[in-house]
Amino acid sequence: MEQSSEKLSPDPNKVRKLQEQSDYDYSRETLYDILQNGREAINEAIEVARSTEHPRAYEVLSKLLKDVGDVTDKLMDLNKKRRDIEEPAKQQNALPPGVNTMTNNVFVGSTSDLQRLIGAELNTLRLLEKEIGPSVAAGNLDVE
Repeated sequence: MEQSSEKLSPDPNKVRKLQEQSDYDYSRETLYDILQNGREAINEAIEVARSTEHPRAYEVLSKLLKDVGDVTDKLMDLNKKRRDIEEPAKQQNALPPGVNTMTNNVFVGSTSDLQRLIGAELNTLRLLEKEIGPSVAAGNLDVE
């Protein structure tokens, strides 16, 4: 019996997805730890500010509040980025393959070609109105 010298290599897409998930989990856990420590620091800073009534203690407290708020925003951004990574196909379904953004649409043809296309669409709409009613054909789905 001959042994195969070929080694099975893992699927690069699966490896990338596992790495992304691991990074996401680690980042999320880190942000949660920062938020928890920030809450504890805020509570202690409140006590210090109340007991000393020193302006610098209140300044530190306000900075802590701002920083915890910023970390909360980072956590929300992390979740949004995760959704963007997981659902790229839904965002790009409306565009042709290979096109990331579409800013201008140009019709290439003569005016008679354009009139023919518009006329065909109007005829289709009129047929739909006859079959299913004008409100449904126009996109109004509130039919009684």
